[in-house]
Amino acid sequence: MIQPSLLTTPTAESIHFGTVEDMGAARDEMLRLTNLFETGEEVHDEASLFRVLAATLSFPDYFGGNWDAVVDCLRDVQATGARAGLTLVVHHAKVLWRNAPECAATLIETWLAVAEERRASNEPFHLVFVW
Repeated sequence: MIQPSLLTTPTAESIHFGTVEDMGAARDEMLRLTNLFETGEEVHDEASLFRVLAATLSFPDYFGGNWDAVVDCLRDVQATGARAGLTLVVHHAKVLWRNAPECAATLIETWLAVAEERRASNEPFHLVFVW
């Protein structure tokens, strides 16, 4: 179950899993509470993950398409407006986990490292995998 109120909290619990139904029920509140970014395209390997992250989070043109560059760009992604923090929703997550589990695991490791840095600045930074 996705709890939108948790997404406004800077916490070590920054990785979440939910169903399409959970997301549908929570979307309006999430949009009201946090800066929400949602992927649309299926992610099935590392190359497609990098492409989708760059497009969804508006990475700069010089994004290098590797994990170090993902870390650098995640550090620089700005959450604008009055809403709290940033939440990335990865739709069709089952495809990524089935086809490239090591890539999904590296995304979690990378996200947690950046989330920890952002938590030190009291900024919520969450990742939601939707099945």
